[in-house]
Amino acid sequence: MPDRFSLKGPVVLALLMLLGVAIACTASLADDPSPAADGDTPTAEMPATSDWVSVAAGVDYRAFAVTTASSPDFEMHVVRIDPEQVQFRVHYLPGDGNSFFAWQAALGQEVLVFVNASFFTEDNNAIGLVVADGVTYGISLAGYGGMFQVEQSGTVRVRSLVQEPYRGEFYAQAVQAFPVLVERPGIAAATGPGFDDPARRTLVAEDGQGNILLMTTGLLGHITFNELQDWLLGSGLELDVAVALDGGKSTAMYVTHPNEPVEIPAFSDLPIILAVYPR
Repeated sequence: MPDRFSLKGPVVLALLMLLGVAIACTASLADDPSPAADGDTPTAEMPATSDWVSVAAGVDYRAFAVTTASSPDFEMHVVRIDPEQVQFRVHYLPGDGNSFFAWQAALGQEVLVFVNASFFTEDNNAIGLVVADGVTYGISLAGYGGMFQVEQSGTVRVRSLVQEPYRGEFYAQAVQAFPVLVERPGIAAATGPGFDDPARRTLVAEDGQGNILLMTTGLLGHITFNELQDWLLGSGLELDVAVALDGGKSTAMYVTHPNEPVEIPAFSDLPIILAVYPR
């Protein structure tokens, strides 16, 4: 597998854009919802769901039915990953980007799962720190946000940068994003401006057993951060920490599956991908 991917996919999702999804795929630091603003959160219920399905060694998939007050019902797609049985890699094209299907073709049949990762600017440069195969890009978020990291030893963690600020450590792989929704040890993080705005979402989390969970709200699922935080804490997933990755038009997920792959395409090109491979 090449270390750098350069495929440029055609605009294959123009029809989906007509659905009127108006959430921007890029973000600036002005979008940071880090200033705390306590308040009531709407309820997000979790009705009966599908069962966990083993899609590969150490990788399980499940779809949860979600009901919220702000938007129609949708499925939350959740992948639970044992980091001892897989490899995580970050793929980054600074100043460039691929469509969902171009990434899928570039990563090949070996990839088990991938999701969109960090926020990025209009010129496709990451907001925050990115480490792809040991090469570091950008500047760390400070005072807000969270981080997915693979240490040089192979240890995989998700952390709040408020609880554990970045101190210049070296990593094999890493992405940063915001906001943190659940902080260790499984408590609600501070809420702030923008938490009542529904949008498509992508998340990375870690549970009490050290599993990494990747989640998206699907093709058209929308949820506010307040509702999402409420759902995460009541989901039974026993999360220790959860961080929102880029959302809106950037939300994307691919999952290999015994029947047919789960494909949730982004509505825009993506410069940063978090991918999972067999060990």
